[in-house]
Amino acid sequence: MIKTILASAAVLATLALVSMATAAGSGASDGCPMSGCGGCAMAATTTQPTTQATSYVCPMDKDVTADKPGKCSKCGMKLVPAGK
Repeated sequence: MIKTILASAAVLATLALVSMATAAGSGASDGCPMSGCGGCAMAATTTQPTTQATSYVCPMDKDVTADKPGKCSKCGMKLVPAGK
């Protein structure tokens, strides 16, 4: 058990080092809020998509879909985002 924990820790440390080395050379395109400093521990910023097409489906009646939240026309259940 301890060997497994130590091996996992070693893998995580290696991944962290590789990630830091990759970020250091990536420049301004890495999402760094400080113009691509690439080596600090600040969280990179990401841009969110402005629009995302979402369809909604009834959990019970899969043939009932809509492009916005609402209720199922057959059973009255709340429509949920498709894929959930």
